Amino acid sequence: MERVILGEEDFAKYPFLEEAKSYVSQLGLTLNDMCSPEFERIIKRCEARLKSSRYPSELYIIDKDSDILSFILAVVAIKASQREDFFSRFAFNEASRAEAFLKTENKKTITYIIRQLLGALIYEMEYSIGDSYYEYAMEVKMYVSLSASMNSDYWRIVNRILNNGLVYLRRNEIIRLARDKSRQEIIKRIREAPTPNIPTQLQYLVDIIRNRPLPRRYYEETRIINYPPCAKHALAKVGANENLAHFERFFLTAYLLKAGKTVEDIMKFLATSPDFNEKITRYQVEHIAGLKGGRKAYNVPDCKTLFSQSLCFKDETCNNISHPLQYGRRVK
Repeated sequence: MERVILGEEDFAKYPFLEEAKSYVSQLGLTLNDMCSPEFERIIKRCEARLKSSRYPSELYIIDKDSDILSFILAVVAIKASQREDFFSRFAFNEASRAEAFLKTENKKTITYIIRQLLGALIYEMEYSIGDSYYEYAMEVKMYVSLSASMNSDYWRIVNRILNNGLVYLRRNEIIRLARDKSRQEIIKRIREAPTPNIPTQLQYLVDIIRNRPLPRRYYEETRIINYPPCAKHALAKVGANENLAHFERFFLTAYLLKAGKTVEDIMKFLATSPDFNEKITRYQVEHIAGLKGGRKAYNVPDCKTLFSQSLCFKDETCNNISHPLQYGRRVK
């Protein structure tokens, strides 16, 4: 495929690309340089990245003169803060921002950028089945690797269109895979970055992060004190600002409702998830609680069902129970 030449505007959209990183390196700037008044616009843009639980519309408007460096400065500040719970939030926001821009690119640019993001050989194609139109394909092995973190049944290989060792993908699907991969790469970059020495003039950026409220663990107030390993695992993921797969979220919601939590308690708890959408989440929680739809509360999945969904983390404390709710009743 013909190489696409990326410029400053592209780096502003996708500042986590290796080409963007190389571009910044060539500038030879230091943190002390950024203390100069001429970098005030970049610092303000960085503030917006750090203060927002969800990026405001202004961050979806390209500012090529400050977007690249404000991203780098934000990464440095987050690393210095040592707030690992903020890593996922920031990475999700950046990946979602990139996803929005990718959806507006032409096919040639999308293919090139996604190849850089996924580090995989992506084939362009045109294939229709009924109302479904597929524009991309990749090898099965690569797809399985990239979709491993996408726990929804939608992404399972058995639900994909395969032909001659290739998985067919719609444009929105491959962009979604790219979003998740970029999220992972941003988290990795922050974790692997050396802890910086922050100039006094920029220390307040680190304080913005450190002063953000810690994720609240609402589940600790529930009547059941000892949770089964399956519930602990899901709770830990939410507490670490990680997204839950669809069935995993259903299980945790149903379990917490049976454990005595209210809809509002669960809403507040799930609000720490990077992909939290209040309207959708409220509907789902109320539906599971029996307040919407058929007005019938859903039961908590049993251990056999959780095992089939790779959500069973049985240990010696389970005592051969067959249902998660038995754990809470037996352990006082």
